[in-house]
Amino acid sequence: ILIPVVRKRIRNECRRRITNIYLHRSDLEWLGSDGQSSNWNPPCHAGVIAVALYLEDDVMIQAKVLAKALASLPSYLKEFDSDGCTAKGVGYWNGGFGSYTILSHLIECRTNGQVQMLSGEHIQKICNFPVQMEMSPGHFVNFSDAEETTSIDPGICWWLAERCSIPELKFIGRR
Repeated sequence: ILIPVVRKRIRNECRRRITNIYLHRSDLEWLGSDGQSSNWNPPCHAGVIAVALYLEDDVMIQAKVLAKALASLPSYLKEFDSDGCTAKGVGYWNGGFGSYTILSHLIECRTNGQVQMLSGEHIQKICNFPVQMEMSPGHFVNFSDAEETTSIDPGICWWLAERCSIPELKFIGRR
């Protein structure tokens, strides 16, 4: 257990170095402010949201962080075609959409289910992407700079399988 002065310092430094910068800048490429998608969008948002929800005491700052993220995340989802496919491959799905899954869970929990980011037909197709791309156990169609053999986060697979009723994801996650 950290002593109070250390906990306070951590909170202050996170506010100064992460939350304040996030709230006051819009020129960071991964934000998608220019309408362009970036696979860094969800991982970066997930980190900032976790800091805001776990270390920030001011609920107005938390709300501003959530609002900014929710405004930016649709640019990431535009990266996926209508069939849920991304030209970046399963490895990028694992990193980008895996982070999207984590941050959606954080936001859903924080808003008591009022904001649900894993609903709708398009999201369902995106969740199913690894299932559609798997040629044989652990081997995926590779294109872009994706690898043929990709390890997908088992926790993400299992959670999405349960949340979105895609039992085939459980098999991928078990590997």
